[in-house]
Amino acid sequence: MDKKQKREIGVGTVFLAFGVYIFYESLTLKGKESLSHSGAFFPLIIASIIILFSIVLLIKPISQALSGEKKVLVSEEPTQSLWKVGIGLMILIAYPILVSNTGFLLATFFFLGVLMYFMKRLRSEEKRERREKLKEIVIILFISFIVAFLVKILFENLFRIPLP
Repeated sequence: MDKKQKREIGVGTVFLAFGVYIFYESLTLKGKESLSHSGAFFPLIIASIIILFSIVLLIKPISQALSGEKKVLVSEEPTQSLWKVGIGLMILIAYPILVSNTGFLLATFFFLGVLMYFMKRLRSEEKRERREKLKEIVIILFISFIVAFLVKILFENLFRIPLP
């Protein structure tokens, strides 16, 4: 078993333990008579998802270690992945600040637009014509507006949940 497989197994195990801990703690929450109406419902769902994904995360390195198969090298540079994660985190941190200052619709529109633009830009660094870039930006802005507007309509009208 190589160093990377050990690291992947370690990360999967930590997430599995975290998911089991959340699951256990959410079972101790008191609520109404049915589980779907108690405060434990949502944490149980999240814990189950974390447990499921951590098991999926553990399957590949364990099966590779047992079979003795070497892992295929990834062609993407680690620094490029770090940039993607860093930009994504900055956008996620800025979103709640924007929501409290500008409101849900405008903040979500900017959040989705910026996130889609930077993720698309980081994914492909190819040279394109100015017209193609402009078309891509218009499509991103259109999708951002439609999604933000539909989410606002859905929550305020269908679910009767006021958004900021």
